[in-house]
Amino acid sequence: MEDPTKTNIEKPDTIKERFIRKIENEPNLKFIDALIEKFPDMKIYLVGGIVRDTLVGEHVKSKDYDFIICGVPHPELEKAMTGLGHWTYAGSNFGVYKFRPHDFTLKYDFDIALPRREQPHGTGKRADVDVQSDYTMKVEDDLGRRDLTINAMAWDIKNQKLVDPYHGQKDLKNKVVRSVGNPLERFTEDRSRMFRAIRFSCKFNFEIDLFTYEAIESFMPRVNETIVIQDEKTGKEKEVRITPMDTIRIEMFKALAANPAKAFRLLEKTGAWHEILPELDALRNKTTLWKRLQTTLELLTKENLSQELTEEYDLNISNHDETGDFIFAIILYHIKLALPEPPTTTTKKAARRADPIQQILERINLSRKEKDKATWLLTNIDTITTKLPDNLAEQEQLLDHQHTQDALTLALIIHQTDQQIDDHLQYENQKDAINRFATLFDDSGELPAPFLTGRDVMQALGLDKGGPIINELLQKLRHLQLAKEIKTKTEAIDWISSQ
Repeated sequence: MEDPTKTNIEKPDTIKERFIRKIENEPNLKFIDALIEKFPDMKIYLVGGIVRDTLVGEHVKSKDYDFIICGVPHPELEKAMTGLGHWTYAGSNFGVYKFRPHDFTLKYDFDIALPRREQPHGTGKRADVDVQSDYTMKVEDDLGRRDLTINAMAWDIKNQKLVDPYHGQKDLKNKVVRSVGNPLERFTEDRSRMFRAIRFSCKFNFEIDLFTYEAIESFMPRVNETIVIQDEKTGKEKEVRITPMDTIRIEMFKALAANPAKAFRLLEKTGAWHEILPELDALRNKTTLWKRLQTTLELLTKENLSQELTEEYDLNISNHDETGDFIFAIILYHIKLALPEPPTTTTKKAARRADPIQQILERINLSRKEKDKATWLLTNIDTITTKLPDNLAEQEQLLDHQHTQDALTLALIIHQTDQQIDDHLQYENQKDAINRFATLFDDSGELPAPFLTGRDVMQALGLDKGGPIINELLQKLRHLQLAKEIKTKTEAIDWISSQ
Protein backbone atom coordinates (compact mmCIF):
# COMPACT_ATOMS: atom_id res chain seq x y z
CA MET A 1 0.00 0.00 0.00
CA GLU A 2 1.38 3.41 -0.99
CA ASP A 3 2.62 5.51 1.93
CA PRO A 4 0.44 8.66 1.91
CA THR A 5 3.01 10.58 3.97
CA LYS A 6 5.91 10.22 1.56
CA THR A 7 6.06 13.96 0.81
CA ASN A 8 8.68 15.97 2.75
CA ILE A 9 6.80 18.25 5.12
CA GLU A 10 9.82 19.94 6.73
CA LYS A 11 10.57 22.81 4.34
CA PRO A 12 8.69 25.98 5.44
CA ASP A 13 8.91 27.65 2.03
CA THR A 14 7.44 24.58 0.36
CA ILE A 15 4.62 24.44 2.91
CA LYS A 16 3.86 28.13 2.47
CA GLU A 17 3.77 27.80 -1.30
CA ARG A 18 1.54 24.73 -1.01
CA PHE A 19 -1.06 26.57 1.08
CA ILE A 20 -0.93 29.62 -1.19
CA ARG A 21 -1.62 27.40 -4.22
CA LYS A 22 -4.39 25.61 -2.35
CA ILE A 23 -6.18 28.91 -1.72
CA GLU A 24 -5.38 30.85 -4.90
CA ASN A 25 -6.26 27.97 -7.22
CA GLU A 26 -9.72 27.48 -5.71
CA PRO A 27 -12.12 30.06 -7.23
CA ASN A 28 -14.76 29.32 -4.58
CA LEU A 29 -12.48 30.94 -1.97
CA LYS A 30 -12.66 34.45 -3.45
CA PHE A 31 -14.99 35.42 -0.58
CA ILE A 32 -11.95 35.45 1.75
CA ASP A 33 -10.57 38.62 0.15
CA ALA A 34 -13.97 40.30 0.51
CA LEU A 35 -14.13 39.43 4.22
CA ILE A 36 -10.60 40.67 4.85
CA GLU A 37 -11.38 43.93 3.07
CA LYS A 38 -14.52 44.41 5.16
CA PHE A 39 -12.87 43.42 8.48
CA PRO A 40 -9.19 44.50 8.32
CA ASP A 41 -8.51 43.35 11.91
CA MET A 42 -10.09 39.95 11.38
CA LYS A 43 -8.01 36.79 11.63
CA ILE A 44 -9.08 33.89 9.41
CA TYR A 45 -7.67 30.38 9.57
CA LEU A 46 -7.97 27.14 7.66
CA VAL A 47 -8.40 24.34 10.20
CA GLY A 48 -8.97 20.61 10.43
CA GLY A 49 -8.34 17.97 7.81
CA ILE A 50 -7.52 20.42 5.02
CA VAL A 51 -4.46 21.61 6.99
CA ARG A 52 -3.34 18.10 7.87
CA ASP A 53 -3.72 16.82 4.32
CA THR A 54 -2.00 19.83 2.75
CA LEU A 55 0.98 19.24 5.03
CA VAL A 56 1.03 15.54 4.12
CA GLY A 57 1.18 16.44 0.45
CA GLU A 58 -0.83 17.61 -2.52
CA HIS A 59 -1.39 13.99 -3.59
CA VAL A 60 -3.80 13.69 -0.62
CA LYS A 61 -7.08 15.28 -1.65
CA SER A 62 -9.33 16.95 0.94
CA LYS A 63 -13.04 17.41 0.37
CA ASP A 64 -13.77 19.94 3.10
CA TYR A 65 -12.67 23.51 3.74
CA ASP A 66 -13.15 24.50 7.38
CA PHE A 67 -12.46 27.99 8.72
CA ILE A 68 -12.19 29.76 12.07
CA ILE A 69 -12.67 33.53 12.14
CA CYS A 70 -11.44 35.54 15.13
CA GLY A 71 -12.25 39.15 15.93
CA VAL A 72 -15.69 39.44 14.29
CA PRO A 73 -18.91 39.17 16.37
CA HIS A 74 -21.69 36.84 15.18
CA PRO A 75 -24.11 39.54 13.94
CA GLU A 76 -21.49 41.31 11.84
CA LEU A 77 -20.21 38.05 10.36
CA GLU A 78 -23.74 36.89 9.50
CA LYS A 79 -24.49 40.21 7.77
CA ALA A 80 -21.30 39.95 5.72
CA MET A 81 -21.98 36.33 4.73
CA THR A 82 -25.52 37.29 3.66
CA GLY A 83 -24.04 39.68 1.12
CA LEU A 84 -21.55 37.10 -0.13
CA GLY A 85 -23.76 34.03 -0.44
CA HIS A 86 -26.09 31.76 1.53
CA TRP A 87 -25.55 30.47 5.06
CA THR A 88 -27.29 28.38 7.71
CA TYR A 89 -26.44 27.79 11.35
CA ALA A 90 -25.57 24.17 12.13
CA GLY A 91 -26.99 24.26 15.67
CA SER A 92 -26.16 25.10 19.24
CA ASN A 93 -24.26 21.84 19.83
CA PHE A 94 -21.63 22.73 17.24
CA GLY A 95 -21.70 26.51 16.71
CA VAL A 96 -20.83 26.26 13.01
CA TYR A 97 -22.09 28.13 9.96
CA LYS A 98 -22.62 26.24 6.71
CA PHE A 99 -21.66 28.78 4.04
CA ARG A 100 -22.11 28.63 0.27
CA PRO A 101 -20.72 31.66 -1.62
CA HIS A 102 -22.36 32.94 -4.78
CA ASP A 103 -21.61 30.75 -7.85
CA PHE A 104 -20.50 27.90 -5.58
CA THR A 105 -19.33 24.80 -7.49
CA LEU A 106 -18.03 22.42 -4.81
CA LYS A 107 -19.92 19.44 -3.37
CA TYR A 108 -19.66 20.38 0.29
CA ASP A 109 -20.49 23.71 1.94
CA PHE A 110 -17.74 25.57 3.77
CA ASP A 111 -17.78 25.30 7.57
CA ILE A 112 -17.12 28.67 9.24
CA ALA A 113 -16.97 29.06 13.01
CA LEU A 114 -15.92 31.55 15.61
CA PRO A 115 -13.45 30.18 18.18
CA ARG A 116 -15.24 27.82 20.55
CA ARG A 117 -14.76 26.26 23.95
CA GLU A 118 -16.56 23.10 25.04
CA GLN A 119 -17.79 22.07 28.47
CA PRO A 120 -18.52 18.31 28.41
CA HIS A 121 -21.28 17.02 30.69
CA GLY A 122 -19.12 14.00 31.54
CA THR A 123 -21.34 11.37 29.94
CA GLY A 124 -18.93 10.53 27.10
CA LYS A 125 -21.52 11.34 24.41
CA ARG A 126 -20.11 13.39 21.55
CA ALA A 127 -23.09 15.74 21.41
CA ASP A 128 -23.46 16.01 25.21
CA VAL A 129 -21.43 19.21 25.56
CA ASP A 130 -22.07 22.91 26.00
CA VAL A 131 -20.43 24.86 23.16
CA GLN A 132 -19.69 28.54 23.63
CA SER A 133 -18.48 30.74 20.79
CA ASP A 134 -16.31 33.71 21.67
CA TYR A 135 -14.96 35.94 18.90
CA THR A 136 -12.31 37.32 21.29
CA MET A 137 -10.72 33.90 21.85
CA LYS A 138 -7.47 32.90 20.22
CA VAL A 139 -7.40 30.12 17.66
CA GLU A 140 -4.98 28.18 19.88
CA ASP A 141 -7.71 27.88 22.51
CA ASP A 142 -10.10 26.42 19.93
CA LEU A 143 -7.51 23.91 18.72
CA GLY A 144 -7.13 22.60 22.28
CA ARG A 145 -10.58 20.99 22.18
CA ARG A 146 -9.78 18.80 19.15
CA ASP A 147 -9.15 15.07 19.16
CA LEU A 148 -5.69 14.44 17.70
CA THR A 149 -2.58 16.58 17.32
CA ILE A 150 -2.52 16.04 13.53
CA ASN A 151 -6.02 17.55 13.41
CA ALA A 152 -5.23 20.43 15.80
CA MET A 153 -3.35 22.76 13.43
CA ALA A 154 -4.43 25.93 11.66
CA TRP A 155 -3.14 27.92 8.69
CA ASP A 156 -3.14 31.68 9.25
CA ILE A 157 -4.33 32.89 5.84
CA LYS A 158 -3.44 36.58 6.33
CA ASN A 159 0.02 36.05 7.82
CA GLN A 160 0.72 32.86 5.83
CA LYS A 161 2.04 30.77 8.70
CA LEU A 162 1.20 27.53 10.49
CA VAL A 163 -0.30 27.60 13.98
CA ASP A 164 0.68 24.34 15.66
CA PRO A 165 0.47 24.50 19.50
CA TYR A 166 0.35 20.70 19.95
CA HIS A 167 3.18 19.76 17.55
CA GLY A 168 0.96 18.05 14.99
CA GLN A 169 3.49 18.71 12.23
CA LYS A 170 6.13 16.81 14.20
CA ASP A 171 3.74 13.90 14.67
CA LEU A 172 3.04 13.89 10.93
CA LYS A 173 6.77 13.70 10.27
CA ASN A 174 7.21 10.89 12.81
CA LYS A 175 4.05 9.12 11.60
CA VAL A 176 2.36 9.12 15.00
CA VAL A 177 -1.31 9.40 15.97
CA ARG A 178 -1.45 11.20 19.33
CA SER A 179 -4.28 12.58 21.41
CA VAL A 180 -4.38 16.31 22.17
CA GLY A 181 -3.48 16.57 25.84
CA ASN A 182 -4.45 13.75 28.19
CA PRO A 183 -6.03 10.93 26.15
CA LEU A 184 -8.04 9.70 29.14
CA GLU A 185 -9.69 13.14 29.36
CA ARG A 186 -10.30 13.25 25.58
CA PHE A 187 -11.96 9.82 25.58
CA THR A 188 -13.97 10.67 28.69
CA GLU A 189 -15.35 13.65 26.78
CA ASP A 190 -16.10 11.63 23.64
CA ARG A 191 -15.45 7.89 23.38
CA SER A 192 -15.86 7.86 19.61
CA ARG A 193 -12.43 9.52 19.48
CA MET A 194 -10.92 6.09 20.14
CA PHE A 195 -12.21 4.90 16.78
CA ARG A 196 -11.06 8.09 15.05
CA ALA A 197 -7.53 7.41 16.34
CA ILE A 198 -7.71 3.90 14.88
CA ARG A 199 -9.10 5.23 11.61
CA PHE A 200 -6.32 7.80 11.12
CA SER A 201 -3.70 5.21 12.06
CA CYS A 202 -5.05 3.10 9.18
CA LYS A 203 -5.55 5.98 6.74
CA PHE A 204 -1.93 7.18 6.98
CA ASN A 205 -0.36 3.91 8.17
CA PHE A 206 0.83 5.66 11.35
CA GLU A 207 1.56 4.14 14.75
CA ILE A 208 -0.63 5.13 17.69
CA ASP A 209 1.25 6.88 20.50
CA LEU A 210 1.71 4.55 23.50
CA PHE A 211 -0.27 6.65 25.99
CA THR A 212 -3.08 7.13 23.48
CA TYR A 213 -3.09 3.39 22.71
CA GLU A 214 -3.18 2.43 26.41
CA ALA A 215 -6.07 4.83 26.96
CA ILE A 216 -7.96 3.19 24.07
CA GLU A 217 -7.39 -0.24 25.64
CA SER A 218 -8.53 1.11 28.99
CA PHE A 219 -11.73 2.71 27.64
CA MET A 220 -12.76 0.10 25.08
CA PRO A 221 -14.59 -2.16 27.59
CA ARG A 222 -16.91 0.80 28.23
CA VAL A 223 -17.87 1.34 24.60
CA ASN A 224 -21.27 -0.35 25.01
CA GLU A 225 -22.27 1.57 28.14
CA THR A 226 -25.66 3.27 28.20
CA ILE A 227 -27.33 6.10 30.08
CA VAL A 228 -30.96 6.85 30.86
CA ILE A 229 -32.32 10.09 29.42
CA GLN A 230 -35.71 11.72 29.13
CA ASP A 231 -37.32 11.56 25.72
CA GLU A 232 -37.95 15.12 24.51
CA LYS A 233 -41.20 14.16 22.75
CA THR A 234 -42.84 11.75 25.21
CA GLY A 235 -41.23 12.87 28.44
CA LYS A 236 -40.56 9.22 29.30
CA GLU A 237 -37.21 7.86 30.34
CA LYS A 238 -35.30 5.75 27.83
CA GLU A 239 -31.95 3.98 27.71
CA VAL A 240 -29.52 5.05 24.97
CA ARG A 241 -25.95 4.20 24.05
CA ILE A 242 -23.30 6.68 25.16
CA THR A 243 -21.35 5.98 21.97
CA PRO A 244 -23.88 5.63 19.11
CA MET A 245 -23.42 2.50 17.02
CA ASP A 246 -23.81 4.62 13.88
CA THR A 247 -20.69 6.59 14.84
CA ILE A 248 -18.72 3.42 15.61
CA ARG A 249 -19.79 1.81 12.32
CA ILE A 250 -18.83 4.84 10.23
CA GLU A 251 -15.37 5.15 11.78
CA MET A 252 -14.83 1.37 11.69
CA PHE A 253 -15.79 1.11 8.02
CA LYS A 254 -13.50 4.01 7.11
CA ALA A 255 -10.62 2.25 8.88
CA LEU A 256 -11.37 -1.06 7.14
CA ALA A 257 -11.54 0.64 3.74
CA ALA A 258 -8.22 2.47 4.31
CA ASN A 259 -6.18 -0.55 5.42
CA PRO A 260 -8.16 -3.77 5.95
CA ALA A 261 -5.43 -5.84 7.60
CA LYS A 262 -4.20 -3.11 9.95
CA ALA A 263 -7.73 -2.04 10.89
CA PHE A 264 -8.67 -5.60 11.77
CA ARG A 265 -5.52 -6.02 13.90
CA LEU A 266 -6.06 -2.76 15.78
CA LEU A 267 -9.72 -3.51 16.42
CA GLU A 268 -8.64 -6.94 17.65
CA LYS A 269 -5.76 -5.82 19.88
CA THR A 270 -7.60 -2.90 21.47
CA GLY A 271 -10.55 -5.13 22.37
CA ALA A 272 -12.97 -3.39 20.03
CA TRP A 273 -13.99 -6.58 18.24
CA HIS A 274 -14.63 -8.29 21.57
CA GLU A 275 -17.14 -5.57 22.44
CA ILE A 276 -18.68 -4.95 19.02
CA LEU A 277 -18.45 -8.32 17.27
CA PRO A 278 -18.29 -11.10 19.92
CA GLU A 279 -19.23 -13.64 17.23
CA LEU A 280 -15.57 -13.53 16.17
CA ASP A 281 -14.90 -15.80 19.17
CA ALA A 282 -16.25 -18.72 17.12
CA LEU A 283 -13.77 -17.88 14.35
CA ARG A 284 -10.76 -17.53 16.66
CA ASN A 285 -11.30 -21.12 17.80
CA LYS A 286 -11.01 -22.40 14.21
CA THR A 287 -7.36 -21.98 13.31
CA THR A 288 -7.70 -22.62 9.58
CA LEU A 289 -10.58 -20.19 9.09
CA TRP A 290 -8.84 -17.56 11.21
CA LYS A 291 -5.74 -17.91 9.01
CA ARG A 292 -7.89 -17.65 5.87
CA LEU A 293 -9.39 -14.38 7.10
CA GLN A 294 -5.96 -12.91 7.93
CA THR A 295 -4.66 -13.91 4.48
CA THR A 296 -7.70 -12.43 2.78
CA LEU A 297 -7.33 -9.11 4.59
CA GLU A 298 -3.64 -8.94 3.72
CA LEU A 299 -4.57 -9.49 0.06
CA LEU A 300 -7.11 -6.68 0.24
CA THR A 301 -4.43 -4.34 1.57
CA LYS A 302 -2.29 -4.78 -1.56
CA GLU A 303 -1.95 -1.78 -3.84
CA ASN A 304 -3.49 -2.21 -7.32
CA LEU A 305 -5.25 -5.41 -6.27
CA SER A 306 -8.16 -4.91 -8.68
CA GLN A 307 -5.76 -4.43 -11.58
CA GLU A 308 -3.83 -7.60 -10.68
CA LEU A 309 -7.00 -9.67 -10.40
CA THR A 310 -8.33 -8.28 -13.68
CA GLU A 311 -5.12 -9.24 -15.49
CA GLU A 312 -4.89 -12.71 -13.98
CA TYR A 313 -8.49 -13.79 -14.50
CA ASP A 314 -9.45 -11.79 -17.61
CA LEU A 315 -12.34 -10.29 -15.68
CA ASN A 316 -12.77 -6.53 -15.56
CA ILE A 317 -13.42 -5.57 -11.94
CA SER A 318 -11.82 -2.15 -12.21
CA ASN A 319 -15.10 -0.50 -11.23
CA HIS A 320 -15.09 -2.28 -7.89
CA ASP A 321 -14.59 -0.04 -4.86
CA GLU A 322 -13.26 -1.68 -1.71
CA THR A 323 -15.59 0.06 0.72
CA GLY A 324 -15.72 -0.58 4.44
CA ASP A 325 -19.04 -2.41 4.20
CA PHE A 326 -17.53 -4.76 1.58
CA ILE A 327 -14.59 -5.58 3.88
CA PHE A 328 -17.03 -6.10 6.75
CA ALA A 329 -19.05 -8.48 4.56
CA ILE A 330 -15.88 -10.54 4.03
CA ILE A 331 -15.40 -10.75 7.80
CA LEU A 332 -19.04 -11.85 8.15
CA TYR A 333 -18.49 -14.47 5.42
CA HIS A 334 -15.77 -16.10 7.53
CA ILE A 335 -17.87 -15.85 10.69
CA LYS A 336 -20.71 -17.57 8.84
CA LEU A 337 -18.37 -20.44 7.92
CA ALA A 338 -17.42 -20.82 11.60
CA LEU A 339 -20.95 -20.76 13.05
CA PRO A 340 -23.37 -23.70 13.06
CA GLU A 341 -26.31 -23.57 10.68
CA PRO A 342 -29.23 -21.62 12.19
CA PRO A 343 -32.29 -23.71 13.14
CA THR A 344 -34.93 -24.38 10.49
CA THR A 345 -37.94 -22.08 10.73
CA THR A 346 -41.31 -21.88 9.03
CA THR A 347 -41.27 -18.25 7.90
CA LYS A 348 -38.73 -15.86 6.38
CA LYS A 349 -39.23 -13.45 9.26
CA ALA A 350 -38.47 -16.16 11.81
CA ALA A 351 -35.45 -17.24 9.75
CA ARG A 352 -34.03 -13.72 9.83
CA ARG A 353 -34.48 -13.56 13.60
CA ALA A 354 -32.73 -16.90 14.07
CA ASP A 355 -29.85 -16.08 11.70
CA PRO A 356 -26.79 -14.85 13.68
CA ILE A 357 -25.50 -12.91 10.67
CA GLN A 358 -28.77 -10.98 10.42
CA GLN A 359 -28.53 -10.33 14.16
CA ILE A 360 -25.09 -8.79 13.61
CA LEU A 361 -26.36 -6.62 10.74
CA GLU A 362 -29.15 -5.32 12.98
CA ARG A 363 -26.87 -4.72 15.97
CA ILE A 364 -24.20 -2.88 13.97
CA ASN A 365 -27.05 -0.80 12.53
CA LEU A 366 -26.07 -0.98 8.89
CA SER A 367 -27.99 1.19 6.46
CA ARG A 368 -30.61 -0.55 4.33
CA LYS A 369 -28.29 -0.41 1.31
CA GLU A 370 -25.33 -1.85 3.25
CA LYS A 371 -27.51 -4.55 4.78
CA ASP A 372 -28.96 -5.61 1.41
CA LYS A 373 -25.48 -5.74 -0.11
CA ALA A 374 -24.03 -7.90 2.69
CA THR A 375 -27.06 -10.22 2.69
CA TRP A 376 -26.94 -10.73 -1.09
CA LEU A 377 -23.21 -11.42 -1.09
CA LEU A 378 -23.38 -13.92 1.76
CA THR A 379 -26.41 -15.64 0.25
CA ASN A 380 -24.99 -16.01 -3.26
CA ILE A 381 -21.21 -16.21 -2.97
CA ASP A 382 -21.06 -20.02 -2.69
CA THR A 383 -23.26 -20.36 -5.76
CA ILE A 384 -21.09 -17.94 -7.70
CA THR A 385 -17.83 -19.66 -6.76
CA THR A 386 -18.77 -23.33 -7.11
CA LYS A 387 -22.39 -24.04 -8.05
CA LEU A 388 -23.32 -21.96 -11.08
CA PRO A 389 -26.33 -23.28 -13.03
CA ASP A 390 -25.50 -24.91 -16.36
CA ASN A 391 -27.77 -22.63 -18.38
CA LEU A 392 -25.83 -19.44 -19.12
CA ALA A 393 -29.00 -17.33 -19.22
CA GLU A 394 -29.71 -18.41 -15.64
CA GLN A 395 -26.13 -17.56 -14.72
CA GLU A 396 -26.64 -14.12 -16.19
CA GLN A 397 -29.72 -13.54 -14.03
CA LEU A 398 -27.52 -14.19 -11.02
CA LEU A 399 -24.64 -12.07 -12.25
CA ASP A 400 -26.66 -9.20 -13.71
CA HIS A 401 -27.17 -7.66 -10.27
CA GLN A 402 -26.17 -4.36 -8.70
CA HIS A 403 -23.62 -6.16 -6.50
CA THR A 404 -22.09 -8.27 -9.28
CA GLN A 405 -18.75 -6.41 -9.16
CA ASP A 406 -18.51 -7.02 -5.40
CA ALA A 407 -19.44 -10.70 -5.83
CA LEU A 408 -16.86 -11.24 -8.58
CA THR A 409 -14.16 -9.49 -6.56
CA LEU A 410 -15.01 -11.57 -3.50
CA ALA A 411 -14.90 -14.75 -5.61
CA LEU A 412 -11.46 -13.87 -6.96
CA ILE A 413 -10.17 -12.99 -3.49
CA ILE A 414 -11.45 -16.28 -2.06
CA HIS A 415 -9.66 -18.03 -4.90
CA GLN A 416 -6.43 -16.13 -4.28
CA THR A 417 -6.62 -16.91 -0.56
CA ASP A 418 -7.01 -20.63 -1.22
CA GLN A 419 -4.08 -20.46 -3.61
CA GLN A 420 -1.87 -18.87 -0.96
CA ILE A 421 -2.79 -21.33 1.79
CA ASP A 422 -2.53 -24.32 -0.58
CA ASP A 423 -6.14 -25.45 -0.32
CA HIS A 424 -5.88 -27.15 -3.72
CA LEU A 425 -9.37 -28.67 -3.81
CA GLN A 426 -11.03 -25.30 -3.22
CA TYR A 427 -8.50 -23.69 -5.57
CA GLU A 428 -9.34 -25.93 -8.51
CA ASN A 429 -13.10 -25.77 -7.97
CA GLN A 430 -13.09 -21.98 -7.81
CA LYS A 431 -10.68 -21.70 -10.72
CA ASP A 432 -13.11 -23.62 -12.93
CA ALA A 433 -16.04 -21.50 -11.76
CA ILE A 434 -14.17 -18.23 -12.29
CA ASN A 435 -13.10 -19.31 -15.76
CA ARG A 436 -16.78 -19.89 -16.55
CA PHE A 437 -17.49 -16.33 -15.41
CA ALA A 438 -15.02 -15.00 -17.95
CA THR A 439 -16.87 -16.58 -20.87
CA LEU A 440 -19.94 -14.47 -20.10
CA PHE A 441 -18.29 -11.08 -20.43
CA ASP A 442 -17.16 -9.13 -23.46
CA ASP A 443 -13.80 -7.37 -23.80
CA SER A 444 -15.01 -4.34 -21.83
CA GLY A 445 -15.85 -6.51 -18.83
CA GLU A 446 -19.59 -6.05 -19.31
CA LEU A 447 -22.27 -8.61 -20.06
CA PRO A 448 -22.97 -8.29 -23.82
CA ALA A 449 -26.33 -6.84 -24.83
CA PRO A 450 -28.88 -9.39 -26.12
CA PHE A 451 -29.01 -9.66 -29.90
CA LEU A 452 -32.82 -9.60 -30.04
CA THR A 453 -35.75 -8.14 -28.12
CA GLY A 454 -39.19 -9.70 -27.73
CA ARG A 455 -40.46 -7.50 -30.56
CA ASP A 456 -37.65 -8.76 -32.83
CA VAL A 457 -38.65 -12.36 -32.10
CA MET A 458 -42.33 -11.66 -32.81
CA GLN A 459 -41.41 -9.99 -36.09
CA ALA A 460 -39.16 -12.89 -37.14
CA LEU A 461 -41.96 -15.37 -36.41
CA GLY A 462 -44.71 -13.21 -37.94
CA LEU A 463 -46.64 -12.96 -34.64
CA ASP A 464 -48.95 -10.08 -33.67
CA LYS A 465 -48.69 -10.64 -29.93
CA GLY A 466 -46.35 -12.37 -27.52
CA GLY A 467 -46.73 -15.09 -24.95
CA PRO A 468 -44.72 -17.56 -22.84
CA ILE A 469 -43.10 -19.00 -25.96
CA ILE A 470 -41.38 -15.67 -26.64
CA ASN A 471 -39.68 -15.61 -23.23
CA GLU A 472 -38.68 -19.25 -23.61
CA LEU A 473 -37.08 -18.59 -26.99
CA LEU A 474 -35.31 -15.47 -25.69
CA GLN A 475 -33.78 -17.45 -22.81
CA LYS A 476 -32.58 -20.24 -25.13
CA LEU A 477 -31.19 -17.66 -27.54
CA ARG A 478 -29.43 -15.83 -24.71
CA HIS A 479 -27.77 -19.07 -23.60
CA LEU A 480 -26.50 -19.70 -27.12
CA GLN A 481 -25.22 -16.12 -27.39
CA LEU A 482 -23.35 -16.28 -24.07
CA ALA A 483 -21.97 -19.69 -25.06
CA LYS A 484 -20.75 -17.97 -28.27
CA GLU A 485 -22.60 -20.47 -30.42
CA ILE A 486 -24.53 -17.58 -31.97
CA LYS A 487 -22.28 -14.59 -32.65
CA THR A 488 -24.30 -12.04 -34.65
CA LYS A 489 -27.80 -10.60 -34.80
CA THR A 490 -28.26 -12.16 -38.25
CA GLU A 491 -27.45 -15.60 -36.87
CA ALA A 492 -29.90 -14.97 -34.03
CA ILE A 493 -32.73 -14.11 -36.43
CA ASP A 494 -31.94 -17.17 -38.53
CA TRP A 495 -32.06 -19.37 -35.42
CA ILE A 496 -35.39 -17.88 -34.30
CA SER A 497 -36.87 -18.33 -37.77
CA SER A 498 -35.91 -22.00 -37.72
CA GLN A 499 -37.79 -22.74 -34.50
